[in-house]
Amino acid sequence: MYILPSFKTFCFGDGYYSIGDLYYMNIDVGLLRPIYFGGIIFQILRYYTIYILFNKIYNSKILYKNYLIICLTILFVIFELKGESIFPIVSILFVITILLNTNEETND
Repeated sequence: MYILPSFKTFCFGDGYYSIGDLYYMNIDVGLLRPIYFGGIIFQILRYYTIYILFNKIYNSKILYKNYLIICLTILFVIFELKGESIFPIVSILFVITILLNTNEETND
């Protein structure tokens, strides 16, 4: 369910994520739930973590890194439109970047 928030909610959020068993305002879209909770700045900070991890993968010396980033981006966008997928993807990307960093240190 796509519902456009008011300007105040869009900027600062309402501070509610769920009400009982239901999501706040019955929002069924993963990218809108954090906007209703914390506003657009909160959402930008969340997506910036993905950008940092993608940048680390892009700057690594692995083969097919462009293909990996394109596949991960498509996966993220598709799952983020339905439900919040940022936390599982961040945990996976965090492990990948740690492994890449460890691999680069051992190769040096």
